[in-house]
Formats: sequence, structure tokens, C-alpha cells
Amino acid sequence: MNGIEDVLSNLSAEESYNIPAESFKDPGVLNSIFDNLPLILILVNKEGRVENINRATSITLGKEKTDSIGLLGGELFECMNSLKDEGCGKNKECSECTVRNSVMYTFETGENIYKKEGELEIITNGRSVTLHLLISTLLIKQNNEPMVLLTADDITEQKLSEKALNESEIKYKELADSLPQTVFETDLQGNLIFVNRYAFDMFGYTQEEFAKGPNVFQTLIPEDLERAKLNLEKVVRGEDLGSNEYTALRKDGSTFPISIYSSRIVHNDETIGIRGILVDISERKQAEEILRKSEASLSNAQRISHLGNWDWDLVKNKLKLSDEIYNILGLAPQEFEITFEVFLNSVHPDDRMFVQNAINKAVYENKPYSIDYRILLPDGSERIVHEQGEVTFNKAGQAIWMCGIMQDITERKQIETALQKSEQKFRTFFNNSNDPTLIYDLEGIILEVNEVACEFMGYSKDEMLSMSIMDLDSPEYASNVTDNIKQLQKEKSSIFESVAICKDGTPIPIELSNRVIEYDGKPAVFSASRNLTERKKAEMEILRWKERYEAAVEASGHILYDWNVETNYVTYGGELERMLGYSLEEMKDGLNNWLELIHPKDREYFKKTIKDLITTKKSANLEYRVCRKDGSYIIVEDAGRFIRNIQGELIGMVGFVKDITESREAQEAMLQAKLVAEAANRTKSEFLANMSHELRTPLNSIIGFSQLLNSNPSGNLDEKESKYSYNIMDSGKHLLDLINDILEISKIESGKIELECEKFSLSSFIRNMEYIIKHLADEKNIEICNQFSSENIEVYADKLRMKQILYNLLSNSLKFTPENGCI
Repeated sequence: MNGIEDVLSNLSAEESYNIPAESFKDPGVLNSIFDNLPLILILVNKEGRVENINRATSITLGKEKTDSIGLLGGELFECMNSLKDEGCGKNKECSECTVRNSVMYTFETGENIYKKEGELEIITNGRSVTLHLLISTLLIKQNNEPMVLLTADDITEQKLSEKALNESEIKYKELADSLPQTVFETDLQGNLIFVNRYAFDMFGYTQEEFAKGPNVFQTLIPEDLERAKLNLEKVVRGEDLGSNEYTALRKDGSTFPISIYSSRIVHNDETIGIRGILVDISERKQAEEILRKSEASLSNAQRISHLGNWDWDLVKNKLKLSDEIYNILGLAPQEFEITFEVFLNSVHPDDRMFVQNAINKAVYENKPYSIDYRILLPDGSERIVHEQGEVTFNKAGQAIWMCGIMQDITERKQIETALQKSEQKFRTFFNNSNDPTLIYDLEGIILEVNEVACEFMGYSKDEMLSMSIMDLDSPEYASNVTDNIKQLQKEKSSIFESVAICKDGTPIPIELSNRVIEYDGKPAVFSASRNLTERKKAEMEILRWKERYEAAVEASGHILYDWNVETNYVTYGGELERMLGYSLEEMKDGLNNWLELIHPKDREYFKKTIKDLITTKKSANLEYRVCRKDGSYIIVEDAGRFIRNIQGELIGMVGFVKDITESREAQEAMLQAKLVAEAANRTKSEFLANMSHELRTPLNSIIGFSQLLNSNPSGNLDEKESKYSYNIMDSGKHLLDLINDILEISKIESGKIELECEKFSLSSFIRNMEYIIKHLADEKNIEICNQFSSENIEVYADKLRMKQILYNLLSNSLKFTPENGCI
């Protein structure tokens, strides 16, 4: 068999769709299999032309087999690049074509290709479409001619799905980064695998620290860990826990309240992790605390003012009263459930019809009411109350709810017998104001003042009623009072600042809120003041910080810049003129001015680096050369940070430019000094090698003659003389070893020294060292005590290195041991 039969005969049973192996002996069956395989199969000759295609190819590409035979591969696919010039393989774009190159590679090398990704830009229905293929090639012979069977699996939809998925993930991360809460994902053990940008500021960790995958439990206080782990297990099991509140732990050890909303991450019906949102609820907790205090304050205010509120469910006929209404009615708070009938029984019998009529008008005529009436307490006493009520209706116009207030006005009614109602209300407001408040006529004479104002200024009420408004202002403000009153008469109200002088001479900045009113039938000015001391301190602190900032900018010696991307305008600060010689006016063209100052050889590097940093969203830290106004160049370090809006779009860049010319020149000088030192070291090594060589020549003679003398050829040397001759020979050898050590210094410095280990007797070795230094010890009358007695110990070591080490140790001992001492 050959050609297609060769290919199909090598297919596995699975690839052949379970066709019995004996069927491959029938060429007709094989051709049927080739024609019906659900893959694009194209047989191509060495000229790149189509010899055969199967049915899947015909359907996919929309071409009949008879029309396809003889076409070039690009013409078959209707590749865009093959529809111009001379066809497939003739255009410059074909050199990058994965499909063509795979076929040619198999023809040229005989090697098959398996599932290689490739793309073709084809024309279909009159428009350009990119086709993504998994390409396999197989070299075969048909009629003794080499052919390549091209198999192409269309994975375009898969690629589009992957692209859509990637875009979806990018949008998810961009959306997460834009949220003002922490978005996170963890594995089943709670290890963080993703957090959005907001988490960095919330917890104080850097992006790099989060990238190391810390555990989510590290962000909680120890007291919450057990509960958090139990909740994590519940979420993994699929339970909907809603939100859970914990106390979070920042990197710096500070804590804050959070609420976590979490759910499972499910893939292929299996839970693989947890995804959630973590919200800082500090403000909510503060609001709840404020609300709690507010409710407590409201309760206290109701108690103090004898005013309560009520709600009436008209459908269920249930009344809900505040504690103060219970007090007004003479009942214990929440003593029992109140209905309208129970409440009506507490109204004075003579006033019940009046109250009932007011309520009926509210319910049936939608007329809110405000009435005063009497109530009877359980002890038989009477009280007068003021009540207001209004009704809520549903869409059908039916009254379903009613609410209102009730205030005990018994005392007020008693006071009204002595004072007019309107005057009393005014005075209550005036005297209970928390702000210093006074009334003065159009001449500035004070007519009325509240106690707060007296305490604020340090005067008694009588003292202040004998003064004018000018007496309370500082001289520079007092001179403007007359003009201010005239202006106030025109505008009827005004707010301005002044400085009040207290009785003890203390000046206090204040804000005055003035309004023209009628007092005792005459126009007057109602004035309420507010202490601005704290605000002025804050403003002064802001001013001091501004001055410190400006001083820091000047002291830094750097150029500060702020680049607005939208306008391309750069604002400069700091030492621009000192460093470069240019004024701010000369640099008004923004970024273009700066680019012109960059050295021509560094300009493209600057542009490319900034562009790359914008893409990667990293901070900038560049070094380049900048031209000064006098034509000289300096080396600068440019450190900048990009600013983005909540959508992640680049809107600006801030940073500083530092002159590092001196430091870079110093580094260059250090490098040159290092090179000089290395050259001197090499010269030293060469000198030592030469000198050591010159010393060895005469020393070898000394050793040779001492060896001859030690052999005692004539036999006329006694024992002492033989010992001396042996010491001469051994010391000479030691000196030769030292000279050899000098020669090896260069080896040590270059790291090329090698150990020559051997076995030798340790006791003999120590005795030899004793002989070598004995004459030196005798000069200082120092005794050498050899306490090593074992004769059977052998060591395996470099004998010369051990000798060098021990000799150095003993020499040092002789040097620092006093005379008549012992080693």
C-alpha cells in the first residue's frame, strides 16, 4: 500500500473509529475512511499543490474536490495573501505562514509535525476572517512521489472563547480595582489568590506582599479566627451566610471593623475556592454609635421637654408610644399594650368628643391636626397636652397609619397666664440657644443678651446691657460696625467674621450671623456668634504645613514636577533654575521643553521607558543626561509615579528630578582606582615570583653541602657536630619551603593552589618542628615542652601546609613569650 493507504493503516483503532484492522487491506475502505474523517485532510505535492481533499475539507472551505485539485494551499483556503501577486508562497507574507512552513518543513526534513497552532487570514463572504488551526503533517509516498498529508483542526471558536474569557477576566479585575471595597479570592484553605488594588490601602500591605499569597485569616484579630474558620467551612458547603462582621488587622497592628460577603467559586460542579467582598464598616459603626447616642439624646430630650411620639396602626388598631408619653399618661413605660380605646379613656371626659372629631377629620378628610386637651392620670390629677397628628394613606386612598407627637404643656399653660405665648416661645429659644446670642438696636446699643453670651464674654448680664456692640469688638472691627449695620438694613441678613475682646482682654475670633428683626415694635439686629478659635488654629496649622512643604521643596535641591496628561502641561517646582539655569517661564511649553533638554542619545530610551511603564503600571525610576542652559550636561535620576482615575485611566504623573552627576563620577573614579589596584597587585605578584626564584639558587647550594656534610663521608664529625649539620640542612629546607610559599602567593590570590596530601607520623613531624625553632627559643632562654608522647598516630594531610601553619603559630608564641618562659 502507499499514499492514503499508508496513512490510514497506521491509525489506531480509536482514531479509525473502531473499524476492524482487516478492513485496511481494502483500498476502497481506506479511501472511504479518508473521505469521511471529520477533520480537514489535504494531500499536498512537493510543488505545494493539492492532490486530494476529503469531504470535511470540502464542506468547511466550501469547495468541491474537483475544483480543489491542483490549487495551491493558499488558494484552497482563500488566504488573503494568496489572492494577490503570484499566489501561495510567492508573497513576502508567506514566509511567516505557519501552514505553508509546516508543509515545507516536512518535505525538507522528513519530520512530521503534530498539532502546531497556526493562523490564516482568509476571505469569506466578502470579508476578512482569521482562521485558527491546529496543524499536523505526515510525509508519505504516493506513486513513489513524496507527499505531505496536512491535517487541520479548526479551533477558531475555541480561540474566540479563550479571548472572550481573557477579556472577561481583565474586565473583572479592572472592575474589582475600581471598587471602593476589597474584592478577594481564596483557595479552600483561605490562602489569598487575588485581591484588588483597594486592599493595599485598606490593610497597609504592598502588592508584592499580597502576591506571596498570605492567608486571609492573617488579616483578622485572634478572637475572630475560630468563628471565621467555621463560617468558611459553611460557605464551602454551600450555605448562604449573608454578611459576617469581624475585626480586621492592618499590617501596622491597628484594627477596624469589616463586613464580609462571600460565596463559593465552583468549577465543573466542584467548589475550588471562595470569592467575596470585604467592606470597611467603620463609618457605619460610627453612624450606629451616633444613632444610638442620638436615640438616647432624643429620649433625654423628650424627657426634658416632656414631649413624646406615637405611631398608630389603623389596620390592627395598635398604638406604639414612646416612653415619655407613658410618663405623661402617668403609666409605667411599656406597662401593657395600648389600643386607641384604652388611650381615649385617659382623655378628660369633656374633651373626648373634641379629640375624636380631630382624629376623624384627619382620617376621613386628610386634615392633619394640632390640638390641646386635658388628660386624666390614674391618681385623678389633670394634665394639659399638645398633640399633633397626620395620616398615611395607601394607593386605594384608605387610611392605614397615623403618627404624631404629644407634649405635656401643663407648665407652659400656667406660664401663659403671665406672659404672652409668642414672647415666651421667643425667649425660650433665645435663652436656650447654645451660641452666644444678643439683640442690639441700629445704633449698636445692646438690648438683650443670653447667659451663654455672658459666660463667653466674661461679663454679667447687667454689665452687657449697659454696653454697645462696639465695646465688645476689637478696634479694627469696631470701626466697621456702623457700615455693617447700614449694609445689614439693605440685605436684611449677613454673616461675617470679627474678633471679640473678652472682659479679661482675651481676643477670640468669631463668626457672626446677623438678621434684622422687630423688637418691642422697633427694628433691631438679632446676632448669634460662633467661636472660631479651633478653626483658626486648623487654618494656621494648614498654613504652617504649606510653608514647611515649600521649605522642604527648596531644601531638597531637586526639581519637582506635575505632568497633566490631558493638557500635556508640566508644573515645575523646587530648584529648576539653580539646577538647569532655566526659569519657569522658559519651560512653559511643558513636556516638549523637557524632551528637548534630554541628550539625543537618551531621548528614545526615555520615551520608550515611559511608554512601557504606562503599560505595565509601574513607577518610574530612570537615569539619563539633561542639557543645562550653558550647554553642559548633567546626569539626573528621574523618580515618578503615575496617577490614574478610578477607571484606571492615566491622568498625570508626579515626581522629582535629582542631579546625580557627582555620585556617578565618584563611582567611575572608584572603578578606575580598582583597576589601578588590581594592576599593582599583579605587579607585586610578579616581583615576588622573580625574587623567590633568585633566592632559591644559592639556597639549593647550602642545602646540598649541608646534606654532604651530614652524611659524614670521612667519619670525623662527632655527635654534636652531626646534629648541627642536620639542623643546617633542615633549616635550609624550611627556608626553601618558605620561599616556595612566596611563589605560591600568586597561586593563592588567583585561587589555583592545590593540596598535596600524604600519610606521615605526627610525632616525627612535631619533633622536626621542635628542632627547627629550638635555636630561636635558645636565644630567649625559652623552654620548649613537647607533651605529645604517642608514636603510633599517623595523619593524612598536606605536610607542607601543616608545617607552615605550625611554624607560624610557634613563631608567634616565641615572639610574645617572655624570656625564661615555656612553650
